[in-house]
Amino acid sequence: MKQNEKHIIKRTEHSVQPYGYLELSNVDIDLCIKPANPDQFPDMNGAVISFVSADLMEKQIPVLVQTEKKMTLDMPKSFTPNDNVCILEIPIKYGNIQLLKLYNFG
Repeated sequence: MKQNEKHIIKRTEHSVQPYGYLELSNVDIDLCIKPANPDQFPDMNGAVISFVSADLMEKQIPVLVQTEKKMTLDMPKSFTPNDNVCILEIPIKYGNIQLLKLYNFG
């Protein structure tokens, strides 16, 4: 296996409201946000979270949480940069992404 080769550890799909927003606070992981596949979710009512890591044994992973029209990430710990990536696929109707303290500068 190549050094730092990453693998999908877990991928989950969630039913969500077609309109809403994503709020990110204290996110200590490399993050990729992209639109959900319109062929897979034509009603824009689905979101997908994928956790990719170089550590095949990683058990603590971020979880997507939805309340009303807000989605957030529940982070069980801080992750090593470049070794772990969280990929969020959200409806394109989510016009507002609120980034709250994405980076902790000490």
